[in-house]
Amino acid sequence: MFVCLQAGYPDDNAINKKTAHTTGLPEGSEARFLPYLMFKKGPERFHPMGGKPDGSAGKRLKNSHMTNTLIMEGTKHDEGKLRWGLVPWDAFEEVVRVYTHGADKYGDNNWMGLEDAEDRYFSALMRHLVAWRTGERIDPDRGFKHLAQVTWNALALLWYTERP
Repeated sequence: MFVCLQAGYPDDNAINKKTAHTTGLPEGSEARFLPYLMFKKGPERFHPMGGKPDGSAGKRLKNSHMTNTLIMEGTKHDEGKLRWGLVPWDAFEEVVRVYTHGADKYGDNNWMGLEDAEDRYFSALMRHLVAWRTGERIDPDRGFKHLAQVTWNALALLWYTERP
């Protein structure tokens, strides 16, 4: 599946059969569409954001205050839910490089079985943090950013402290 931004139809255009099916408007009638997101779920399986997977518009597609203009409108109750979009994933990629290096060197998730893990990961976190704080940005032994390794060790500590 992928999502694409459709430019909409800025001028009055005759609605074709597929658009008529999706919007519920009569085929051949003229309408203007604002930009909207379109989901493609497979060959010839498209539906606009807010529509149903069968292509019908449901209640989320409605006429706006502008004559013959359709807009997408929907409600989603996200209050109190985790906001994953706030995570700076491009920066987090550096941490994934550290995980990948460890897996290549020691085996996948080998870090989970380390003896005396809490003390050892705390010590490693502090070594990298002090190195960064004193001006060394890249670990000369491994070539990774010290702060990525601080983050890796912090995640390992978080994982360990959440275990019984």
